[in-house]
Amino acid sequence: MSRILTKADYGLVGMLTIFIDVAQTITDSGVTQALVRKQDRSKKDCSTAFIFNLGLSLFLYTILFFSADAIARFFSQPILTPLLRVIGISLILNAVVMVPKALLTAAMDFKTQTKATFISSVLSGGVGIAMAYSGFGVWAIAYYQLIKCFLNSVLLWVYSTWKPSLSFSIPSLKYFFNFGSNFTIAGVIHTIYRDVYLLVIGKFYQAASLGLYTRAYQFGQLPSDNIGNIFQRVSYPVLCSLQDDQDKLKLVFTQFLRILAFVVFPLMISLSLLAEPIIVMVVGEKWRGAGPLLSVLCLAMMWIPLDTLNLNLLQVRGKTDYYLRCELWKKGFGIVIVAATIPLGLLMMCWGQVLRAIIDMVIDTYYTGKYLRLGFFQQIKEIFPTVIYSIVMGLLIVISVSIVDQNWEKVVLGLTIGFGVYFLMAIITNSADLRAVRSFIIEFKSSKR
Repeated sequence: MSRILTKADYGLVGMLTIFIDVAQTITDSGVTQALVRKQDRSKKDCSTAFIFNLGLSLFLYTILFFSADAIARFFSQPILTPLLRVIGISLILNAVVMVPKALLTAAMDFKTQTKATFISSVLSGGVGIAMAYSGFGVWAIAYYQLIKCFLNSVLLWVYSTWKPSLSFSIPSLKYFFNFGSNFTIAGVIHTIYRDVYLLVIGKFYQAASLGLYTRAYQFGQLPSDNIGNIFQRVSYPVLCSLQDDQDKLKLVFTQFLRILAFVVFPLMISLSLLAEPIIVMVVGEKWRGAGPLLSVLCLAMMWIPLDTLNLNLLQVRGKTDYYLRCELWKKGFGIVIVAATIPLGLLMMCWGQVLRAIIDMVIDTYYTGKYLRLGFFQQIKEIFPTVIYSIVMGLLIVISVSIVDQNWEKVVLGLTIGFGVYFLMAIITNSADLRAVRSFIIEFKSSKR
């Protein structure tokens, strides 16, 4: 689709991202995390969550529907009116499956979720490509997203053994609200800050510039978010089950931290150094301008999974007030960084995100360190071997790509030498992290059976 559609097409969808994401965050309202955390959840709890989420999604979609004209005028793009009204339907479709997904996560049934995601992605991707070839332009992206949400919802309902009822419990709703209110506020703040770049770039730059940024951001998200989401889905229910055992909680949290860094850091470093040839190979020459942006964004996104793991710990401990404080402090610094880098261009805005990611990590580890005595420097010490392996790997990638000219040669040679040396160093030093990754993979496969 990226080879067929224009940068402006992706830029138009990027302009709407902040509105959809904020509405999605409010719809969840921390209910998913609350259901997973609640060890004695009942059928009435689940039905209450379902009714509440669905009703809230309908209410928020109505707001988006009638706000579409104002949003289109803000960006001076009339097509955004019908575009938002179509893409916004995904809000309702996602709300319908929040409870089934939460129950599958609590049961650590990731195979079912993966199966639904894979099938819906393939089928919707085929429709999107066909529409792009047929000249539908930006609507190919819109219907690809909508069809993907619809198919994923249908499949999860087919696979799920849980079915809702009309029972509604005020005490259950109060529990969800008490647990999720601070998380919701923090989530909205985080979402607005994360997507404010799309809002600013869409307002002050051309749609094509936003398209380049969106494409770079999506490439960076691919390894960071997918691996981070896997660990989040696995780590959250595991840590919840250990919430009353401080020593074991610390041990398991440290293992997750080291495994996560061992996997994410080399992927993001290699993607950063090989960004331009990878983008040109995958989506074509017209997207080359996204390469430098991706190189920098990867250095920011490599910290996000670790940051999320620390926030998971606050959720497990039920420290919703500390969770909110984290977001307020982080976004306060973040706003200053955004304001300072806007006049300096897209690349400097990306470097600002690197600085922001490190500050976020420092703030989050300050609060999680209160409970496990694992502050920022202690966590860096835990992952220090991985940092060294990644630096050596990065230097070898830089040297290897300098001796070849073709894009495919740079990618193949860089990845082969880089990852070969990375794992060779881990094997020679008898890395505990490598052994932990092997154990995690075995246990993860066992949990899916």
